[in-house]
Amino acid sequence: MALFKKKTTMDHILSAQQGELDAEYMYNEMAKVVEKDYPEVAENFRKVAKSERAHYNVCAKITGKTLTKPVPVKAILVSNILKKNPKLALTLVANGEYDAASDYAPYILEYPQIESVLKDEIRHGDNAKELIAKYF
Repeated sequence: MALFKKKTTMDHILSAQQGELDAEYMYNEMAKVVEKDYPEVAENFRKVAKSERAHYNVCAKITGKTLTKPVPVKAILVSNILKKNPKLALTLVANGEYDAASDYAPYILEYPQIESVLKDEIRHGDNAKELIAKYF
């Protein structure tokens, strides 16, 4: 018996689906942090959150699973960093978005609908860097 089960493609997509749910929650929490001082940034975060929900839906169509509970750890951590060091928080977010894009890449041939998600993740990373340059 193997100590660790090898992850299947479906395991990876399901993990990505959870990650999209978590990211949606994180962006909505980030919006709350900046709402008072940077309402336009908060609106930007809410738009990205909606995009993350769309990514979740792409994954859900592939997995056939419904997930309902975001894991709040990333949202709590990033939101707290955002309060004290927005540049660092957004750098972490950008890197996470680029990592997510890389994680999706191996599955594009099998699931072509993932390509648009991958491209969105890159745009989200670029967006976070643009927010740093413009506001922080």
